[in-house]
This record gives sequence, structure tokens and C-alpha cells, in this order.
Amino acid sequence: HDLDLMCWFANTRAVSGYCQGALEFFTSENAPKESPEQCLDGCPHRKTCSYYAPSVYLEGRPIKDALKNYGSPISRILGRFITPFLYPWKHWPTSTITNKLNREGILSALSTGPYGRCVYRCNNDQPDHIEAVIRFQNNMSGTFRFHGHSAQEGRTLRIDGTRATLRAHFGSRSSIEVQPHDGDTPKRYTFSSDLYGHGSADKGLIQYFSRVLEGKENPVDLGDPFASHWLAFALEQSRLSGMPFGVQ
Repeated sequence: HDLDLMCWFANTRAVSGYCQGALEFFTSENAPKESPEQCLDGCPHRKTCSYYAPSVYLEGRPIKDALKNYGSPISRILGRFITPFLYPWKHWPTSTITNKLNREGILSALSTGPYGRCVYRCNNDQPDHIEAVIRFQNNMSGTFRFHGHSAQEGRTLRIDGTRATLRAHFGSRSSIEVQPHDGDTPKRYTFSSDLYGHGSADKGLIQYFSRVLEGKENPVDLGDPFASHWLAFALEQSRLSGMPFGVQ
């Protein structure tokens, strides 16, 4: 999503870049003492571990906490007064690990499947933090940073132009702020957002896909997704090799 957005903001493709990052925290060396391979195998840290699988998938605790503190006003109201009674948690991400969305079905999936493994003992090769610098065909440059530790779920955006700076927070507020460089009062633009923070974009994707199946013209250039996918692979290769990449 993020690289797709960066290419869209730049309105062109990337030509060079560099990426660094690593998996440093979610490793077996950092596993709590006496923690088992599976969370449900009697983990002694189940009451204090932020990554205890049943609290994530059965109780939906991280999503409920996010809804209480962030998102649209409707999301916050639902999160504070309604979601505590939604048990077991049947929505994302639980809906992606099993089709049996009752307590027994979820616990069965966690006890036998990969999503119930201790987060420190998954033989994971996904970095838990990266930083990338990217240059585009029109000489615009951008930086991309992600990490697995934050007090706030979501994305932040900052675009520094020649006349103003734009700031946006996706997932926490439904607004974009533009601060002119000449010191004028910042301008705030609000927009509607659905409960899940995708701004109804999921519905738009399905509508476009349905149009293609019906033989109608696709309003999206299929070359754009390939450009962002290529950029993702190029950044990963740069991270692994320690070398920058460039288009010949």
C-alpha cells in the first residue's frame, strides 16, 4: 500500500533507491524465559505478553484498543461502548485464520496452526524495522519508514513542497493539514472515513474488478501496480545486499 501511494503521489516510477533494516526484536534470543513454542502450551507470560495469541485473535484486544483511541468519532464510540461485548472476536484478523468463528474453532486454529506460535519463535525473516530512500523519474525524492513498535497504529504522511508542507494521519484522524511556508494559518481539510479506516477504498477496488469481469474498460492503468511491486522487490534486494539499486 505504502509504495503504491508513494508512486501515486510522485505521479511517476522510481529509478533508484537504498534500503536498510533487519529483524532484531522478534527473535528466539529475545523470547521470555520458559516461553513455549505455542502460546496455548501453558505460557507463563500469557497475562503480561502483548503478543499472546488468544488476546489478539480470540479477544481482539489490539483492535478494540485501537478503536477506543483512534479512528473516526463513530469508531471511537463503537470501540468504547460496543466492542468490549464482541467476544469471541470474529472480525479481522481472526477472520483470516479460521472459518469457525466460535471460541472452540478459534482456539483450535491457534493450537494447531501457525498463528498460535510464540511471536519470538516463528523463524520469521520479516524485518521489524526498515528505512528506505527513493528517487523518482521526475527527480522527486521520498523516504519510507516502518517499524513494529509504536503507541499508535496507522500511517503518517508528510510532503514538503516548494510552497507548503502537507501532513496527514491515516487511521487516527480524518483530516489533512497544509501549512504554507510563508507563515499563513494552516488549512485543514476533513474527509469521511469508514469504520475500518480505508475510506471505502475496498468497495471501489471490488467495483473496478467487477467491471473488468464484465468486459468493461478498466479505469486503472495496470502498469502502476507493477511499478510499486517492482519497487518493493528492489528495496528488499537492496536491504539484503546492502547496495543501492538503479534502473539501467
